[in-house]
Amino acid sequence: MVTVPTPERLQYANTHEHPFYIKKQTIFTSADHPKLEQIKAIQSLEDIKNLDLTVVTYVGNGWNEQNIVAHGIRTYHAPYLKNVWRMLANKRGDIAIEWPVAAWSFIEESGLSKDIVQTDVSFAPMSFHLLISKQYAISKRLSEFDAVILQMKRDGTIDAIVERYMGMSQP
Repeated sequence: MVTVPTPERLQYANTHEHPFYIKKQTIFTSADHPKLEQIKAIQSLEDIKNLDLTVVTYVGNGWNEQNIVAHGIRTYHAPYLKNVWRMLANKRGDIAIEWPVAAWSFIEESGLSKDIVQTDVSFAPMSFHLLISKQYAISKRLSEFDAVILQMKRDGTIDAIVERYMGMSQP
């Protein structure tokens, strides 16, 4: 599977050294938020807490639970990621911290592209790797996969694949 190699996943799967994709978690807010300039200047999770901002996320967002809720930052949960953007546009929270590529597809689909803004503030990039069950002998050959990934990064193949997969350019 292609995912983030968490300690739990590494109990049953092997992976390679270098990530082939790094997913950034970026702050979004409503275009007319009264604290927009302060939000654009956020540098840490502590800043979010000190600004007394609420975060909107979706049920099951493990990154948010580990990084936002655990930090004592008030959070509202939507049942699905697509609902986060409506909540944000309707001022049912101050910010959302999400992967821009997925976010924009839902924002545009919901007709909210004029109501939501993406800041330049990003947190905790998540490194994506190939994980293969330890039960399979091929999992011992992941160093070979890693060498190919590094070559594909150097020659631009990974960027081209990711861009095609995403189906859109990030704003």
